[in-house]
Amino acid sequence: MKTQQQQQSIDLSVILPTINEANNLPKLISQLREVFKKNDISCEIIIVDGHSTDGTVQTANELGARTHIQINPGYGSALLEGFALIRGEYVLTMDADCSHNPIYFTSMWPLRDRYDVVVGSRYSQSAGSYAPMYRRLLSFILNFFFKLILGLPVSDSSSGFRLYRTSILNNLKVEGRNYDALQEILVRLVKQGASVTEIPIFFEARNSGISKANPIGFAAGYLTTLWRLWNLKRR
Repeated sequence: MKTQQQQQSIDLSVILPTINEANNLPKLISQLREVFKKNDISCEIIIVDGHSTDGTVQTANELGARTHIQINPGYGSALLEGFALIRGEYVLTMDADCSHNPIYFTSMWPLRDRYDVVVGSRYSQSAGSYAPMYRRLLSFILNFFFKLILGLPVSDSSSGFRLYRTSILNNLKVEGRNYDALQEILVRLVKQGASVTEIPIFFEARNSGISKANPIGFAAGYLTTLWRLWNLKRR
């Protein structure tokens, strides 16, 4: 039996994990709503907040977004908790720091009937990133080996800019609780037979604030993740 929340279905749910992004939300949410209005898309914007101290939740509420205070720590946990709240037929996940430009959504949306997952890729043809050279190189190498060893059908498996068909997320179980959840989600969905494609994007500089990413720490952690997911794929 469907809950009242599930019965009130809309076109799209947007999940924005946040930690201290109060200065970025007004710009991002305004851009999102402009894109959705032009495409006649009914939507909800869900902020999954990791206990910000800068008024992020208050700002989100004032902007008309739904808010959820994250229960378990980590980026992966934020995604999973957000997935449990959605009412949309499709789900868009993206960074809340304005590094993912909503304009690229207009290239994702037309593919929704052909693919279960559409990934915004920094490494496909005509794509790019503002990041310093060492970070781009490190990220490219990691993504190359994830694609090669795990057989993933995208060149940027660590991109959080994705459009999912909501139905494929039902009963999805993910062990990773940090950024490694991004690759794990793809591995599990592909293993279940989900169709996946990617579009080129340019990863922009954050609008305001300080990045929470630690590329060197991520690189070490991803080696463990690669081994774990390789074993998962073989099961």
